[in-house]
Amino acid sequence: MFQALPSISSKAMVAFILYILIISSRNEGVPKWLIINSNLEVVDNQIKQDDPKCTNKTLARLVDLGIEEQVSKEMIATVLTEEIYVVMKYQETFNEKRYCKKMALLPEYIEGIEERESDHVVMPVKKGPSIGRNDPCPCGSGSKYKKCCGRQ
Repeated sequence: MFQALPSISSKAMVAFILYILIISSRNEGVPKWLIINSNLEVVDNQIKQDDPKCTNKTLARLVDLGIEEQVSKEMIATVLTEEIYVVMKYQETFNEKRYCKKMALLPEYIEGIEERESDHVVMPVKKGPSIGRNDPCPCGSGSKYKKCCGRQ
């Protein structure tokens, strides 16, 4: 009657589901958070199995930078989502070197953002001379401030 389905590894099944989600998100507007949340399980498995090793290193570096662990995992899941999209779009095998290279750039990217934010110095606003009620109005009308612009 029914034939048994061929055994599919859990990694292949997850990759297939993610492929469907990613392709449909590009065309039909599946929310990106749904894709990233589904990749969080993959990231958790990568961390537990320490495969690839760059995932644990990147997570540790991001946490050392002061980023919460969950946010760090979401950032890693975003990189994973883009990598899976490239793999599926161009029908190539998963390139661990390229993936690890992207992962290594993630903390450096965050550090660069923090440096740019710390380089930005806020200049204080200089307060101009205060105008008294009986001083001439600064608008140039010649009347007293209290009878011109001071009424507002």
